[in-house]
Amino acid sequence: DLILFKDILSRSSLKIVDGIGVFVASKILNIDAGERYAGVDLMKDVVELAGKERLTTVLIGGKAKLAVELADCYNEQFGNKTFHGIEVSQNVSGMNGSENNRIISAISALKPRILLVAFGSPTQEKWIEANKDIFDGMLCMGVGGAFDFASGTVRRAPQIVRRLGFEWLFRLVIQPWRIKRQMRLFTFVKMVVIERFRMYGRH
Repeated sequence: DLILFKDILSRSSLKIVDGIGVFVASKILNIDAGERYAGVDLMKDVVELAGKERLTTVLIGGKAKLAVELADCYNEQFGNKTFHGIEVSQNVSGMNGSENNRIISAISALKPRILLVAFGSPTQEKWIEANKDIFDGMLCMGVGGAFDFASGTVRRAPQIVRRLGFEWLFRLVIQPWRIKRQMRLFTFVKMVVIERFRMYGRH
């Protein structure tokens, strides 16, 4: 699964440095990965562009009814009806065939220019990859928990905290259940350190 996910990311048309960990690692390993651009901010910019240009946009996933409610808010904000929300089963990783067909049929009927998928990573990326032929010509973006921030359901860290690179810690404080996920950071740090020593050994 890890290799498959890596392949999916490598084939993406646009790659951004979302987390502070990847940004710092790129500096340590002398990799030109560009500037950090949080996925939440990218989604905000995409939504603003879609609203101004009246591009049909579909929001799918997130908590129950959140995509639908957020789409309604965007329509009100931009004064149009180009945003559409699709509610899905909460167990998206185990989505059955009929549920998937229902979602695909709804998307095909709407013919969006932009598709924002909030299934969580890596489920959302794998789902987009599995249906990429159907989504041909659409801008598809996996947005993780961005719907929560956009709707105000989850508070985002203050700007100063984000600039200092501690947004992950802020989220851990307000969402303690994320501790298991954050523990994976130690594995990531270990891999970065090992690779750095390997680089020294090659010189």
